[in-house]
Amino acid sequence: MVFLPHGMDQLFGKADLAWKPHMAGLVARSALETPEGRRRYEVQFRSIFTNLFIVDKLTNRVNQLVAGLRPFLGKSEFKEIEREAAIVRDRIVQRKINLRRQLSRPEPAPLDFKDGIAHLSGWVMSDEPAGGKMEKTNGPDGISVLHIGAGPVTAASWRTTARLRRGRYRFEGLGRIAAVRPLPYGRNQGAGLSVAGRLDQPFKFTGDSSWKTLAVEFQVDSDEEQVEFVCLLRASAGEAWFDQSSLRVIQRQ
Repeated sequence: MVFLPHGMDQLFGKADLAWKPHMAGLVARSALETPEGRRRYEVQFRSIFTNLFIVDKLTNRVNQLVAGLRPFLGKSEFKEIEREAAIVRDRIVQRKINLRRQLSRPEPAPLDFKDGIAHLSGWVMSDEPAGGKMEKTNGPDGISVLHIGAGPVTAASWRTTARLRRGRYRFEGLGRIAAVRPLPYGRNQGAGLSVAGRLDQPFKFTGDSSWKTLAVEFQVDSDEEQVEFVCLLRASAGEAWFDQSSLRVIQRQ
């Protein structure tokens, strides 16, 4: 059998995409549920990263393709293509930097549950919004928070990963928002929690709100899986705070 990858147009769209994402395809997910599948995936990934992901060759290829269009485009059209090509080249560079950083990190340890509860830490920001801001700080109530201030078009998040064994879980935490306005598109709006790669129930937490419990249920079907947890804000304006001490995973029966 021969399998064709799907979603190739997104390869350089997100520099910090996890190198071990949750696979949506049945065959890919099943293969990576096995120790042998995970080992072979990692060996192949590292080999491709080292031997084929060569920034100069990739960016030069972009330049060659753009140059080939010059005779067929007007001056203004070609300048627009050049601007877009510069964005692609930068994404290639940023993806290389981020993957090198990811591959140098040790594997996360399995979550340590006490009485069925494990607290999450190690949060890092993703997709910092243009015209907005993200920071770990003290919130309006003086507690330690993950803060996102929206720009005009914001789909920003705080993320962390952990290894979980087979079972059912609940990811929950406290969120607070101020003057959050939704985007004119998208399934989720405002602030919410999600587990990357899974089709959660859509959320719509907008406007103003004091602290509220946010939660999402999910399950792990393999013997062990690396799971990415997300505190997300999708908005055109406003602010969101996530109480760091409240972000936790609960084992479900």
